[in-house]
Amino acid sequence: METKRPHSPQGADLEVRDSSFPLHYSHGRFALASLLPWAFSQSFWHYAGQEVDPAQVVFLDTETTGLSGGVGTHVFMVGLGHLEGDTFRVRQFVLGNPGSGKPFWERVGEELRRFSVVVSFNGKCFDFPQVRTRMDFHRLPHCLPGAHVDLLYPARRLWRESLPSCDLGTLERSLLGVMRPGDVPGHIIPALYFRYLFGGDRVTLEPIVLHNCRDILSLAALSGVVWRTLETGPADGADAPHLYSLGREILELGDVDRGIDLLENSIRLGLPPELEARARLQAARCLRRHGQQARAKEHLLHLLRAGVPEAFVELAKVLEHCEKDAMAAMELVNEGLSRGFPGETLRRDLERRKERLEKKGRHRVGGGRGQGTPEGTASEHR
Repeated sequence: METKRPHSPQGADLEVRDSSFPLHYSHGRFALASLLPWAFSQSFWHYAGQEVDPAQVVFLDTETTGLSGGVGTHVFMVGLGHLEGDTFRVRQFVLGNPGSGKPFWERVGEELRRFSVVVSFNGKCFDFPQVRTRMDFHRLPHCLPGAHVDLLYPARRLWRESLPSCDLGTLERSLLGVMRPGDVPGHIIPALYFRYLFGGDRVTLEPIVLHNCRDILSLAALSGVVWRTLETGPADGADAPHLYSLGREILELGDVDRGIDLLENSIRLGLPPELEARARLQAARCLRRHGQQARAKEHLLHLLRAGVPEAFVELAKVLEHCEKDAMAAMELVNEGLSRGFPGETLRRDLERRKERLEKKGRHRVGGGRGQGTPEGTASEHR
């Protein structure tokens, strides 16, 4: 259950709202206690670029007078959430009068400087530029923490192939089970704020305050889901496109065995043809680099039968470097070139591979060694 401390008015021009949520508070299907520990896990450290003290992490969301940013857009509400002992606290700064921007941003800056890492959703493109612009306008020192984790990007990489959209609303409904009956739509928020400015009372702002607070809670909970997924794997019943996306992200984090297993599991579950080709190609490249040529070749032969252009280059590498069969590699490269596949990059890759095979063949013949290749033995790896 949500508990709120009384409002803390700072005069008509600035108001600070404090809300407290015990960790047993449920946001959607999950209690905060089940997700927040994951929000500060080692995967989070990787994205933050440093080891993180949970007390030094702040979740940030803003409300503005326009949704596209740019000149004329003003931030009139800043919501900040952080973990404090066994409580998740949300502090919201509300600008009641645009003419009082400087004291508003002084207070926001004072609060933000308490933290070393900030987590946002699309903050890189929206919230952060808005905050910096207003701080510059008022000639105030920049207050944003040095480390920034924008959850939009890992969330998009993990779920864009399996969800219709990766906006915050879709993610919170699909992953957290959060529904917002009666919530004010984001595109209406600027109009409500202007209605308040032109004669409305404070009640006009209440739906915006609630919307912003819910955004902060969803941001913290979603952070836990993202890093838990990377640490422990997919949820039960995850579909093949999500396994594919997770496998790619795990590979980026350097866990090769787990990443390849996820890619191969996604193939077994059944991917759309385009995603299957991507999954097999990435699995084959990783397997070849880590000495598992037989598994790599199996994927590449499947891609070759399907007519995937990149398979000609990758299988030629296996034949040349791993099986020492430069003649077969040359035949495959020539076949790839004869197919006339579209794409300048692919054509250049095939031509470069043909050139190096020919050069190696001439070199071997000149050196007196000439068995098992068109003109010699291929033993160099590139």
